[in-house]
Amino acid sequence: MAKAEKKEAKPKTEKKEKPEKKEKPEKKVVEKKAAKPKAEKKEKPAKKEKKEKDPNAPKRALGSYMFFSADKRGEIKEKNPSYGVADIAKELGAAWKALGEKEKSKYEELAKKDKERYEKEKAKYDAGK
Repeated sequence: MAKAEKKEAKPKTEKKEKPEKKEKPEKKVVEKKAAKPKAEKKEKPAKKEKKEKDPNAPKRALGSYMFFSADKRGEIKEKNPSYGVADIAKELGAAWKALGEKEKSKYEELAKKDKERYEKEKAKYDAGK
C-alpha cells in the first residue's frame, strides 16, 4: 500500500506543448511527357492442334555428336559418379570439342549410315501411306 500512496502523492505535471512542425520546402513540379497511346492488342490466333505422331513412323537419324555421347557417357559417369546430368553434358561437350578430325570421322560415318537408314525407312513408310 505504500506504493499506492506514493503515486497519489506525485503532483500531476502539465502536458508539454508539442513543438511546431517545420514547413517542408515545396517540391519542384516536373511536367510529365504525355504517355504514348498503347497499340491495340491483336488477338492471337487459336493454337494449332498438334498432329498425333504415328507410332509406325521411322525414327529420325542421329547426328555424329549423339553417337559420340552415347559411346562416352558411360565412361564419364564411371570416372565421376557424383556428376549430375548437366555436369556429364558439359564433360561430353568439352571432350567432343577436343576430339580430332580422325576420331570424329568414326562417329560421322555412323551418322551417315544412320541417315541412309532413315531415308530408306521414310521412303518405304511414305509409299505405304
